[in-house]
Amino acid sequence: MQYVLRPYQLEALEAIDAAERRGVRSQLGVASTGLGKTSIFVALAERRAKRTLILAHRDELISQAAARVAEIWPGVDLGRVKAESNDVHAQVVIASVQTLARASRLESLMAPWQSRSLVTTEPFDLVVVDEAHHVTADNTYGTILRALNAGKPDGPLLLGTTATPDRGDGAGLDSVFEEVVFDYDLLWGIRAGYLADLRGLRIVMADLDMSSVKTTRGDYESGASGRALTAAHIERHVVDAWLEHAIGRRTIVFTPTVETARLVAEEFQRCGVNAAWASGETPAEDRAAILLAFDAGRIDVLVNCMLFTEGFDAPRTDCIVIARPTKSRSLYAQMCGRGSRTHPDKSDCLVIDMVGATMDHSLVTVPSLFGLDEKQYKAKMVNGEGLLSAVVQDRDDDAVTAGKLAAVEADLFREVRAAGVAWAEVIRPGTPLRRYVRSLGADPKGDPRPTVVLAQQSAHGDEWTAELHWRGTTRPCAVLAEAGPLPEVQAIAERYIRTSGASTLTKLDAPWRRRKPTDRQLEAARKWGMRVDRKWSAGDLSDALDAHISAKTLR
Repeated sequence: MQYVLRPYQLEALEAIDAAERRGVRSQLGVASTGLGKTSIFVALAERRAKRTLILAHRDELISQAAARVAEIWPGVDLGRVKAESNDVHAQVVIASVQTLARASRLESLMAPWQSRSLVTTEPFDLVVVDEAHHVTADNTYGTILRALNAGKPDGPLLLGTTATPDRGDGAGLDSVFEEVVFDYDLLWGIRAGYLADLRGLRIVMADLDMSSVKTTRGDYESGASGRALTAAHIERHVVDAWLEHAIGRRTIVFTPTVETARLVAEEFQRCGVNAAWASGETPAEDRAAILLAFDAGRIDVLVNCMLFTEGFDAPRTDCIVIARPTKSRSLYAQMCGRGSRTHPDKSDCLVIDMVGATMDHSLVTVPSLFGLDEKQYKAKMVNGEGLLSAVVQDRDDDAVTAGKLAAVEADLFREVRAAGVAWAEVIRPGTPLRRYVRSLGADPKGDPRPTVVLAQQSAHGDEWTAELHWRGTTRPCAVLAEAGPLPEVQAIAERYIRTSGASTLTKLDAPWRRRKPTDRQLEAARKWGMRVDRKWSAGDLSDALDAHISAKTLR
């Protein structure tokens, strides 16, 4: 059967092509676990129909990529560079980064087209970095990419894919990638119906104190975290919580150390639950057997020491136990992602957070990951009651009603706001026509991008346009959509926003929106003569500034 891409995956391919036409040779694509990053880059390789190199850092990722290549592009010449395999002449080469970075292996890859004799193999047309958030971790990636000239004008197109572009150690990916060309996060996937909804449950362990555990690279140190959890008898708390709230759910438990993984698994077994544990020290063949048993339902609870955050697909998983307190949003999202895939036999995924009584405010939990700070919304996501999509929608609807959220009415935007773009309403006294704007900031070179404008054309009908305006001007520099219904026109506008490379700036739940306003924002507000509320966040000020400038320009 021919593999069929989803609409947003086709849209991602269009965004890659559009960026390449603009001269962007080093691109980053973001898609949450379960949204098919592998399918996107394999489909891209098939479309280009030339030589492709796929870089991965773990065996599971290599196997996953190979399976998807065989499914989407059957019959293509597929090779591997890993351990004893060195199929450097294949049309699609999937390579272990650690193996390929060795001088002898890299030389064998380059030799076919660098030789002065007859050239037997064409250079690569596309280089893909799977789980691209690792690209700055060490110099193995850099060695390979520099040798291939990947992402340069005279080299192959470079595409990185990841579910978590923000690294816990603060290292930016902009040193490697010029532009984010598509961005579909976990909340987008849930609201669009492509991912399983989440329920959050917080289990407070009164005897767990993380306050003395040191942090390294922005997160709790694993060994010290494990000792604190062991001292608090983590195994008893996890099993008690599971037996009370999650019995019957197929579960993955994340722990910080091998010892805590063993203790938790053995406690499950002592209570008669089919459980197993694995870590990076578990032999590959034993890991494979455990995963097969879990996938087949012979194991109910799979405990692991940070092993299955990437490259592991078990769609039936409907419970995640995070017995590894973390300050890293990307790591937390990766753990949740193991249960985010949809499956006919599950309706949602329960995420159980094991936290201490003296909870660090920087600790990531389900509410904090999605910006649910208000008590009335947070409460629903810590007691297992609310589904994430419904709670977020309630929050946004309430904010619109209270006039706190600079966005269009909830009834108009309920369907198309799944894209999560933060639209700012332009208040124009004396006219019933509605108008919403979204500034796209500047491009990677610092040049300004235009502002996207949604404008109502008729006060008594659903007739809108989408245009691009340079800030401070009233005439459009481009028309994205002629007069049409709001959902259709807004969808076109938001597709443009996602493909413009400004998605991080425009997302309604972007982390920067919850921070304090920057000096640059405050200076812009003074320049435009706008009063600033001291309670505003950076997102509030950004929306207010966009609306103020647009209204002042129209007057």
